[in-house]
Amino acid sequence: MENIYIKTKDKYKCNGCTACMYVCPTHAIYMSEDSEGFIYPKIDESKCIHCGKCLKFCSNTNKEYVGKRWIAYGAQHLDKDILFKSSSGGVFYALMENAFKKTNAVIYGATYDDNMKVVHKKSEDIKSAMAFMGSKYVRSDIIDVYSEVKKD
Repeated sequence: MENIYIKTKDKYKCNGCTACMYVCPTHAIYMSEDSEGFIYPKIDESKCIHCGKCLKFCSNTNKEYVGKRWIAYGAQHLDKDILFKSSSGGVFYALMENAFKKTNAVIYGATYDDNMKVVHKKSEDIKSAMAFMGSKYVRSDIIDVYSEVKKD
């Protein structure tokens, strides 16, 4: 059988999302940090069963995503206070507010923990989700957020 694995020869095509690691049924994939602080997947070949799930979920190898043209929209929140607290024109706040008003929503986003490390967390209300507002220009520790999202 052909050896299927995440190819990181051109590592700059990997965005370090860790999705491949979390979907691997045998935990054969782990993330390894390079000398510049970026993380990339590595395969423990002794655990790999060549199921291809890692490739299916990778946005850089799945043909459903690669090379597609996406439609982009632009918007800006009308509330100047929200706009001031935002780095995306307040769009996140508008979407979040709408989700909480119309559904029993949960929202995941990047925020700072007690040690000022950027992590992904879950929020079930507007007040705590406001911590997700604003850009964080560092890699977020996704911890085990994919498992939580799947449960929700």
